[in-house]
Amino acid sequence: MIRYPSATFMPNLRDEMRYATRSLPPYNGGPGVDYSKAPMAYAVTISLINDPHIGFGPDGYSPPCSDAEVALVQHESKNPGESRTWGGVTGYIDKLYDPTLSQRSPEDPFDPLAHAVREELEEECSLYDKALEPIWFAAGNVFEEPRTHVAGAKIRIVPFAGMCSTKPLIAIDWVELLDLEWVRLDEVQKHPDLSPGYLEYSLPGALGALGMNSQQIADALKLG
Repeated sequence: MIRYPSATFMPNLRDEMRYATRSLPPYNGGPGVDYSKAPMAYAVTISLINDPHIGFGPDGYSPPCSDAEVALVQHESKNPGESRTWGGVTGYIDKLYDPTLSQRSPEDPFDPLAHAVREELEEECSLYDKALEPIWFAAGNVFEEPRTHVAGAKIRIVPFAGMCSTKPLIAIDWVELLDLEWVRLDEVQKHPDLSPGYLEYSLPGALGALGMNSQQIADALKLG
């Protein structure tokens, strides 16, 4: 289950992505698109949050308690000499139409965000159907950053919170990731080598998806 900021959030973003990527070539023959030289790319970043005292508010899970922990994964560096940074589970939203269908249609109701979240958690954390069932997901507002390796290009990122009352059994993909740690929310800002934008946008965006305002987020993360 995914809670979106509004009923039109996913369809509108899906239409935007389909239009922006309409001329991109397929990646390795498809069905995903190849963002390698694209002026605009799209991605998800997922913060898995374990809250042993999880509760329900009027719109879903209530904000996490003071001893809630977030899963930080260490990403393999893409280029020699770069530091190996820590953050959420991330990946491109590169399948914008149902990959099981042979023909594309603008009326295709396929949800590329949900597909990307599931695909990244399966590939990077070995979390499959049964393991994902107890996790409740909420999407935050899109934020935009410059792309690191494509001059002048940008990437639009959708932050997700994945709430769970017990820690899922995660087996990381050693090709994509190097390590995983569960860290208290109020200790994240002390963690070394956080990914650029993680503490500024990704994690606050995930907490915002749970209904927390900017002051509550700053207090939970001990910012400022």
